[in-house]
Amino acid sequence: MKKRPNPAGTTSLDRFLPFCEAFPGGVPDQIYFGGFDHRRRYPGDRGVLFELRDGGEPALAAYERDSGG
Repeated sequence: MKKRPNPAGTTSLDRFLPFCEAFPGGVPDQIYFGGFDHRRRYPGDRGVLFELRDGGEPALAAYERDSGG
């Protein structure tokens, strides 16, 4: 995931917009804030799903433990 400046941002919380190949217009809140596991399809994802980067296994294990997934 990448971030770009948000010209409409008014606080430090919305200064940047998260985006990726699946969501070039911005990652949906359900995914970005951790509620939806994007290893499964999500409306509008253009068929692009989450792929674990090298060395990301500990973070994924923590996510699965904490989310009950």
